[in-house]
Amino acid sequence: MNKKNVLFVAVFAAIGIVLTVLIQKTIDTYTHTLISPVSILDLQQLPPQPPALSNSETPALPKDFVRYGFVPYWTSKQATIAAELTHVAYFSLEISPKGSIVTKTEDGTEMGWHTFQSTVFEKLYTTAQKQNQQLEIVLTMMDADDISAFLLSKDAQKNFYDTMKQLVLAEPISGINIDIEYAGTVTPQLKNAYTAFIQTLADEVRSKNPDIKIRIDVFGEAALKERIWDIPKLGAIVDSIIVMAYDYHRTSSPIAGPVAPIFGSEQKLWSSDIALCLKAFLETVPPEKIILGIPLYGYEWQTTSHERGATTYPKTGALATYKRVAEIIRSPPENTLVYKRWDPQALSPYLTLEETIGKKKEIRTIYYEDARSLRYKLQLAQQAKLGGVAFWAIGYEGNNPDIWQIFK
Repeated sequence: MNKKNVLFVAVFAAIGIVLTVLIQKTIDTYTHTLISPVSILDLQQLPPQPPALSNSETPALPKDFVRYGFVPYWTSKQATIAAELTHVAYFSLEISPKGSIVTKTEDGTEMGWHTFQSTVFEKLYTTAQKQNQQLEIVLTMMDADDISAFLLSKDAQKNFYDTMKQLVLAEPISGINIDIEYAGTVTPQLKNAYTAFIQTLADEVRSKNPDIKIRIDVFGEAALKERIWDIPKLGAIVDSIIVMAYDYHRTSSPIAGPVAPIFGSEQKLWSSDIALCLKAFLETVPPEKIILGIPLYGYEWQTTSHERGATTYPKTGALATYKRVAEIIRSPPENTLVYKRWDPQALSPYLTLEETIGKKKEIRTIYYEDARSLRYKLQLAQQAKLGGVAFWAIGYEGNNPDIWQIFK
């Protein structure tokens, strides 16, 4: 090798060292050990309108990677169950404070129970069976007072355990998903009671069928903030923790923003993001036990301008399903200009709509998810070696099967 070649190699080696240092600094700044260096650079340095990722840029999914779809009763009749899913979860049966399943309300029949008893659920089971998918049942409680009463009553819990043991023997299900979302004041007594409840439920159900999966759903910030869930202890009990990594902005938010931003909190654009929350979970729970919840919806607001982070008008927030956004893009409303935009920190698309009403102009902003943003979230789950992803909710995508191309 002559002197010129030696110098050439030395220069390249120096460049390699500099790039390595820069990449490591980037990792430390954003997610520490959460994501690989190349992926962090790819995700953080995207242009305002990055090209769609090709299949060659997405590694093949492991065979045991869970692709979980929540099917709520209100979409179950018309929802198309994509063959790309591995698990289908019917949502939901409601738990009463006494531990029974709620079958009636003050307004009449409880619709989750009614649908569960109908031919709609039978068709859901038949479809899952034909497509070789696992079928699970979600059990819910949302009222803080009811949750407290249930968790502090041994009799109520015994009633529930007996009901669940009968359910796993009588119904063709492979898993039980507990979605108890407590928004009240968290006390050590209540937190311990929830953990003990999940432990006993797992023991009782597995005594009847050891193959039944026990999963829980938790808020995206559950590992960062004081909540009812003792994440390290629960991670050792359940088969999966589904992290509901969405609603970082809501219909009531004072500014328009992404429902499920991957990044952005470091730049103080919003208080939290998916990468920050996942890092906290991964400090105490094995990655294969974490399933990343992904929304098939967004939110829309009337806003003061087209700018990112525009102020919203009070009480104008509303749900915007994937289906609704796709319809707006395909066929814009009359007298309305539609601007398609991209948020490079959130890695999420958004629209701004300008409607002319006489001499008045009204602006609306819609943050949503599309195939590109969903692919980034799938890549994040892969890179962090998570157990899978879960979609809320099947049916919100409408007749837009393109989103499932992220798995191909």
